[in-house]
Amino acid sequence: MQSGTTGINTIRIYNPIKNSEEHDEEGLFIKQWIPELKNIPSKLIHEPYNLTLIEQQLYGCEIGKHYPAPIVDLEATRKKASEIVWSFRKSDEVKLEGKKILAKHVNLSKSNLSKTKK
Repeated sequence: MQSGTTGINTIRIYNPIKNSEEHDEEGLFIKQWIPELKNIPSKLIHEPYNLTLIEQQLYGCEIGKHYPAPIVDLEATRKKASEIVWSFRKSDEVKLEGKKILAKHVNLSKSNLSKTKK
């Protein structure tokens, strides 16, 4: 969960590939816990399912045999999740709750709060 002053209208859907690359650039954690990927070079470790057939043979890791193929399309599921989450913002209940949060944390006067209704 994100904390700080990011605002209440920010929706974050984290990309597991990007997080993996940023926090384990060399893939050391991956190689420690997924021995099937121990021979994969760092630049390919975060998306092993993108290995070419030649690379799979070269590194001894056949996708679908030694390591599973992806079960979800990350971009399609991110888009679907984003659409669902953003659709909640249209709800009157969510709009009201957002105003309550602003009033509590930003100390808006009641006159300013009524202006945010528009």
